[in-house]
Amino acid sequence: MEEYIIKNILKNNPGMSQEDAEKEAHRIQKAYNKANEKRDAKRQKEHKRKWEESLQSDNDMFALDNLSDEDLDDYFNQ
Repeated sequence: MEEYIIKNILKNNPGMSQEDAEKEAHRIQKAYNKANEKRDAKRQKEHKRKWEESLQSDNDMFALDNLSDEDLDDYFNQ
């Protein structure tokens, strides 16, 4: 992501050195990440929940396809 910020900084400030643009881009990216910590944590939590639901669904389908009736009873009544 920082490469796009660097490109924009250099475009808007042609006299700025590459090193200074990289430092500025890093500062901007760090500020952006800090400002969006709560949003990112919420997204990560939701992604994890959906991933776990999907994984459980896949496991259930595998069980239905491959386990005997007795094993299915044990699996679903844990």
